[in-house]
Amino acid sequence: MKTLITLTACCILTGILFFACQKDQQPPKASEEIPATVLTKISALGFSKKGVIKVKNGYLVEGDILLTDSDLDKKQDITRLHVAETEHYRTNRLINLGLSSIGTRNFYVSVENLSANYITAVDAAIARYNALQLKIRFTRIQSGGHIVIANGALPADVLGSSGFPDGNGNPANRIELNAGAIGNNFNIDWMTGIITHELGHCIGFRHTDYANRNYSCGFDPNPDEGQSSSGAILIPGTPSGPDANSWMLACNNGTDRPFTTNDQLALNYLYGCGYEGTKVVNGVCETGEKRYTSSVRQGNFYRCTYVYVFSDGSVSRSFFYTGSFPCLVDPI
Repeated sequence: MKTLITLTACCILTGILFFACQKDQQPPKASEEIPATVLTKISALGFSKKGVIKVKNGYLVEGDILLTDSDLDKKQDITRLHVAETEHYRTNRLINLGLSSIGTRNFYVSVENLSANYITAVDAAIARYNALQLKIRFTRIQSGGHIVIANGALPADVLGSSGFPDGNGNPANRIELNAGAIGNNFNIDWMTGIITHELGHCIGFRHTDYANRNYSCGFDPNPDEGQSSSGAILIPGTPSGPDANSWMLACNNGTDRPFTTNDQLALNYLYGCGYEGTKVVNGVCETGEKRYTSSVRQGNFYRCTYVYVFSDGSVSRSFFYTGSFPCLVDPI
């Protein structure tokens, strides 16, 4: 995600660092500095070879996506496919939820070498995801998280970076923020949006306008991040038209971007609802009305069977529990 205004303009006009989570409008380092063999591998993964930046842990593409040497050496089965340019997209790597259709996979997030304001924004970003009741949840811990959010040694014009899930179904394990450029006196909601965006990459989302960054950036010298049906897969149900406020747009306009309805559709399509008695209805994770269908005595205990009824008239599968008292049957 690139900012629409430069650092100097931000400071003069607002006094607040309204940056994108990744880059400002300064031209990226010339791709000629990157070995041709590396550029070939980047292209083979479905990313643009333009604007590639070498960083400590690998190479930044699309402004904020970190590709490590390990990523570049993985074999990919890629088929080129032109698709609409402003829908929601995922990568070919997603979080592995296991075989269970109920319950969640919880990931711990820790913060290193960042001030209290960053921690506040991290907590708010986590709360946004958890409020959707997805099958993935985030919990902040003091240290040693599955995802570490840290002050990173990034180029001056790069304010943040993250990666995609690994080949084993785990999220990218690191988000780096350029605290030296961002500072500490920023708008918390704005930073919440940035961290939410980077977490989106960690669980497998590409930029909503990956094929034409000019949509959110106004002008970008490298508008096409690279098209690939393997690396940029359309999420069914998302609209063919633009989503002006999507949390995964490439460029930030200096404001917060909570999840839109289309964002929620995309998240629910990939990771669904994560709790018993929940279901996606009209793009929203809904908790159904619990109804007991039978109460059967088994020795000194009662087996109570129940279902959930949703607003669209559908009914969940049956669940049950065993207890010392009968339950009040409420037929559907």
